[in-house]
Amino acid sequence: MVVVYGEPNVFCKNLDDTQENWEDCLQNCLNTWSCVLVHQLTEKSCKFFTIQDVRNVKILDSSSNKKVAFKISLPTDTCPRETQAPPLFGNDSSSLIITNGEGTYYKSEVTYSPETWDYTEEINIETWDFNYGMLNCLTDIPENYVPLDITEEYPYYHKLTSPFSPGETFFMRGKTAKLGKVTTIAFLNTETSDYPLYIILNQEHDVSNNVSITIWKNNNQLLRNIPEIYPNPYGPEEDFEIRVTSTKDVATIYFNTTKIEYPLYSGVPLPNINYFVINYNGESQPNQRGELYFLGWTGDCQYLNM
Repeated sequence: MVVVYGEPNVFCKNLDDTQENWEDCLQNCLNTWSCVLVHQLTEKSCKFFTIQDVRNVKILDSSSNKKVAFKISLPTDTCPRETQAPPLFGNDSSSLIITNGEGTYYKSEVTYSPETWDYTEEINIETWDFNYGMLNCLTDIPENYVPLDITEEYPYYHKLTSPFSPGETFFMRGKTAKLGKVTTIAFLNTETSDYPLYIILNQEHDVSNNVSITIWKNNNQLLRNIPEIYPNPYGPEEDFEIRVTSTKDVATIYFNTTKIEYPLYSGVPLPNINYFVINYNGESQPNQRGELYFLGWTGDCQYLNM
């Protein structure tokens, strides 16, 4: 919590006062997931503001003796130097991602405004402005998903915006390749040319109609001399669905209802990947011809303004 001189300017008027000392007010706001601001009323009373309760705070100096405390996300555990004024410490804005613990995430962002019209005093005032958003993330393949319009030739790249951490889920729908061709699903770090997980659906003749799973480092060094081979639950040109989730040590791969537990290698961390790539192994291969209908993961998120 960052304490500064100020008072709420645009806010919900029907919020109740809380009868407790200032230190308890600060601690209770910090411990309450939805609290973004607390305003000191007296030495033994305060008012809590949760998401969307407050829109801006009037900036005051120490002579006012009116205090507010922002819940701010600081880059380190060390308080910023006082040469930059709180609560933004020289930054244009400060964002806080908060969750209700049930899978819904919210963004609270504070920015500085040098000119906000005060309708009471009919003058421009300096304020800290709040903006809120809700973070919507994919949790599964949408029932009414729009098939991907892939105009370029494979390979198809899907860039990750955050680590593919343990507990995240990758999901894809597509069609297997023709007889004699393959479909590849690469979990790739393009910066190091590592494949923490590389899956091949072989649509060859009966003796090699299988699923091959490998791990590669530096593009050419295969960490296991013999790929892990599993029965292929699909025939050529057949619709399929794949899901991949993991712990730190094991990837769990589902082809529809077929489940494969595949041990990972600590030297090639799965969270370090930056792309999912379909039909790829360093270059576009003529025999890689699986089709992609939809691809997503639980890290695909979008903010919606509130």
